[in-house]
Amino acid sequence: MESEVAEVPFSGRWESMVAIAANPGELFPSFPYRARLVREGDRTLVSLSVRRFLMKFDFEGVLEFTFGEPFVTYVMKGRKGLLILSFAAEEGTLLARASADIDGERRLRKKLRFLAAESGKTLARMAESYEAAAPKIIGSPTDFVVQDFDPSLLPHIIRYVRLKL
Repeated sequence: MESEVAEVPFSGRWESMVAIAANPGELFPSFPYRARLVREGDRTLVSLSVRRFLMKFDFEGVLEFTFGEPFVTYVMKGRKGLLILSFAAEEGTLLARASADIDGERRLRKKLRFLAAESGKTLARMAESYEAAAPKIIGSPTDFVVQDFDPSLLPHIIRYVRLKL
């Protein structure tokens, strides 16, 4: 199994990370690569596609996820093999790990490093924004009002809206 780890600055709490990660249908489309989830009965099918310069990586499989302080882990099982995204909230940092048990996994180092770093950045920023904006929001995710609006909250509210819509 090949793995790559990325460390991302994170000023949020584990609870806010879990609040975001608990709904992969909202989180995965926020990743900076193509990630599509489809519910099929009690299963969630995931399709990932990373294309950058000469780098190409596609993966399809069934998504399972689990939480256990301080970890959040997504396990994707497909015909190609196994792909795991794991995140751990530590003091001031978020450790993101991308692991693959796929044929030709040695050639995946750069792709796994990209998946870990970019997924970690997205989860960290979304969790920080959720933590800052959610307590001030009243209403449903699509029809809400912000209490005690402060202009410094605007980036966090934009991320919150992007996540929920």
